[in-house]
Amino acid sequence: MKTEKGLKESCGGPFTNEERFEGYVTKKLLPDTSFIYQGSGLFRDRLTAEFFKVICQYYDRMQENNDQYYDSMQHHDDKSYSINWCGKTKNRLKMIKELREKSLCKYYLALGFGGKPDYPERIFFIDLDKIKTCNLCLSVVYEAYELFSEEFGSLAELRSVLPE
Repeated sequence: MKTEKGLKESCGGPFTNEERFEGYVTKKLLPDTSFIYQGSGLFRDRLTAEFFKVICQYYDRMQENNDQYYDSMQHHDDKSYSINWCGKTKNRLKMIKELREKSLCKYYLALGFGGKPDYPERIFFIDLDKIKTCNLCLSVVYEAYELFSEEFGSLAELRSVLPE
């Protein structure tokens, strides 16, 4: 029996932006030649057999506190701009960190900005252990966590480009 996602794939959609961005991460950044995708953001490194989870969020634009939308590419230097990657789930970060501790599986947050969800203009990858809040200041994200590689051959290679 096919899962809901399997039915969507066999029928050609419709996919949410997060599903389309997760597809990009799965096919382009973490290809099946190096990683085994287990579903629901869970991956296994073929080289080390280590499991890790990637939470994918895509933004075509961002919102300031006064509910006006701005292009995330234009305002990345302004420290007043941030994204709330937890959405409306206020305790999402706490829940994810508890899951991470129970599973002993490393968690990462993949952020896609601009372009299209299945081919974003910019991609950022953050170790969830380094995230302390649901609101991420864009200037910090843009400064430290941007990925410039299209494809990674191992989890070690991906970690080597992330800040300590």
